[in-house]
Amino acid sequence: VLLQPDPFLNELTSMYERNREKGSVWVTLKR
Repeated sequence: VLLQPDPFLNELTSMYERNREKGSVWVTLKR
């Protein structure tokens, strides 16, 4: 739990979420 907002961590998290979404879509398309 973060007591204060961390811009870097926020960016990292959103980037990770986007990549994971893209990864799932890519896997689905590849099949």
